[in-house]
Amino acid sequence: MKTRHLNLTKVKTHAAEVCKLIESLPQYVGGTLDARRKQRYPFERGLDNYLRKLPELKEILDQLKKPIKLLDIGTGTGFALSQISQNWDCNVYGTGLQNIEDITFPYISAIASDLPFIDNSFDVVVSVQGIAWEPDQIRALQEVERVLRPGGVALIYTFTFSHCMELWYGEKFWAECGVSISTYRRHEFSPRKYRTKTNFKITQVAIDDIYKDYDHAYYIKISKST
Repeated sequence: MKTRHLNLTKVKTHAAEVCKLIESLPQYVGGTLDARRKQRYPFERGLDNYLRKLPELKEILDQLKKPIKLLDIGTGTGFALSQISQNWDCNVYGTGLQNIEDITFPYISAIASDLPFIDNSFDVVVSVQGIAWEPDQIRALQEVERVLRPGGVALIYTFTFSHCMELWYGEKFWAECGVSISTYRRHEFSPRKYRTKTNFKITQVAIDDIYKDYDHAYYIKISKST
């Protein structure tokens, strides 16, 4: 595909449409990678999955002074966030693209790169693959840092956006947006972009048997200095 001028707004709009389509698929129950593409994966998430993907979360929630104000980006059905609220003294907030029914916490329809919260709002921000579906991942991480309070911590498990699109749609997604991956990638997360930022701790996520098909996964810890 030839390099074309990047219309990031068009990419973000199309990504939101794709994400809503994926979220409407049935719950993931196993099978081949091709089968996973046809199932609702990984939007139904419980607390055990959060604790596995965000290995420092329990320790942080145990140690922080209560009550904790916590934001979950890409809440899915809200199951894990409800469990966090029940297990720790947390005032929880969720964001995402879909409407969630029968919830007991504030939920706002919003994208990660445009969070509708004032600066220094949260003690903890978490996201399990919510930012993976956000095309402007650099802006999304800047937004996470912005809404964190001094001394706050963000724990994020994410893939690169281009990997998500490659996995589900291949070149079709980029053709429909009228842009090339190479033109887009300056908006995508990579560890190299943050080597000089001392408040970012970045490590490659260990790929277990469930996620052996994915090789673009990252665990990101953001600690906002006081």
